[in-house]
Amino acid sequence: MSNAWGTTAGGAGPDPGSVVLDPGTCASLRSEVDGAQVYAVVVDYGQDVSGLCAAEAAGGGYSRVLDNQASYRSPC
Repeated sequence: MSNAWGTTAGGAGPDPGSVVLDPGTCASLRSEVDGAQVYAVVVDYGQDVSGLCAAEAAGGGYSRVLDNQASYRSPC
């Protein structure tokens, strides 16, 4: 199933609300590493920064601000 962000993960990620983004979908996510394409599995926390940072601190991945800048910055 597709949506605005990509394909519904359906088990691809640990969170049932996660989605898979195709390489190049967002400038703030790497599209390639060492010649291999990167498919990011993401969870949209919306404006819940404290929930996002709590998930990151618990080992839930790396938080990123998704925008058109290739800055790879975290809100945490």
